[in-house]
Amino acid sequence: MSGKNIRSAKLRKKRRRVFFIKMLSLLMLIGISVGLFIYGFNTDSFKIQNVLVTGGQEFVNKEVGEYAMKNILAGSYFGVLPKQNILIYPKGEIRKKIKSGFPRIEDISFELDPFKKQVLNISIKEREEIGVWCRNMGEYSDCYFVDKNGYVFAPAPTYSEGVIFSYFGNIQGDPVGQSFADPVKFSELNVFVNTIENNSRLNFEPTGLEYTNPGEYKLFLRNGGHILFSDSYGLAYAYDNLILAASKKEITPENLDYLDLRIPNKVFYKTRQGSEQSFDQESDS
Repeated sequence: MSGKNIRSAKLRKKRRRVFFIKMLSLLMLIGISVGLFIYGFNTDSFKIQNVLVTGGQEFVNKEVGEYAMKNILAGSYFGVLPKQNILIYPKGEIRKKIKSGFPRIEDISFELDPFKKQVLNISIKEREEIGVWCRNMGEYSDCYFVDKNGYVFAPAPTYSEGVIFSYFGNIQGDPVGQSFADPVKFSELNVFVNTIENNSRLNFEPTGLEYTNPGEYKLFLRNGGHILFSDSYGLAYAYDNLILAASKKEITPENLDYLDLRIPNKVFYKTRQGSEQSFDQESDS
């Protein structure tokens, strides 16, 4: 081998050694940097140390705060980066898990305390009940609060019939987290019920609503009677039939057994002293 080739081989070997040393140094530098980065993110000065919850009942605030610390912020990303870190704490996960874990919470907002960066302030808004859903007719010990959208969100205490408006049917299994009806339909049903209740000429006092069949419902009245109606041809039409039926002298809140408004242009009714009767809307209008 010539001297020139020997020198070229030595030069290549030297270059490879230099390249290896540079790569090793770079990897060590990256490793040290990553280590320092992870160490810095794990120091207590960069961690959320406390969660303060406001807006709800005291026991709810406490439960939400403990849940956030123990079940969300106590975790880590990839087993190395703490979720408690004030720079990378999981905002989306906090919102999602708290709302799914606490059905009574309707809305949530949060931010780091501007004066104490290690404190996470969470503000919640609890759902407001407008009634209760009960599993069985006549039994008011297995009931759950319902909000304005028909969403069932928490167990309700035992109460007496008629104390609060009650809903029945259309839900199977654990009702919490389910809905009596979709929000639009639920709103329409409640407008129908409230319109009846607020009409002083009718003098009916609705106490509960039962889903009986698809699109069909039974409205319970305080004096023991009930009204059967359907939303398949429009609740406004059913209401018109109700007004017409109430114009008959024998149909009174005290005397009514039931009114059946489920058939267009036809009303069936029964008083407590009589047999079932009917009339056509057109012939009586």
